[in-house]
Amino acid sequence: METAPGKTAGFGARAIAPEDQPKYLNSSESAVFRKGSLLFGLPQARSSIRERKEVLVAEGYLDVLRLHAAGFTNAVATCGTALTPEHARALARFEAGVVLVQRTPDGFSHAVAEELGSRGWKVREVAPGETTAEGNDVAAVVLVFVFVVVVVG
Repeated sequence: METAPGKTAGFGARAIAPEDQPKYLNSSESAVFRKGSLLFGLPQARSSIRERKEVLVAEGYLDVLRLHAAGFTNAVATCGTALTPEHARALARFEAGVVLVQRTPDGFSHAVAEELGSRGWKVREVAPGETTAEGNDVAAVVLVFVFVVVVVG
């Protein structure tokens, strides 16, 4: 895991095999490694976010890797937490649209959409087959994603 400027803050891992435990293993919370403020992949996605004026926020590390492999290099993820006000502030600095990408309809989107809506962001749900601001259908390219919420700041 890296801070926004790209300095190492800690480490995170996810088990691949369903029987492996623990499923997630992260560095301990510290003054530098604060999951509620870090966005996985942000240093790598920064230039693409600025270029595309859009950031995809996924649920986990592997989701970001899949999105990047599919050409969505503007993808980041929370680090095992819900989207926090600190995350929202970091994303707002880009002055870009925010697309919340999740694998299931009951993932983080409803609470996040309400929170961001209460802060004045425009929120709308996008069904599979609809497109992002660039005309990309995230759900069609990355098949594990079946539900998307678009938040335009």
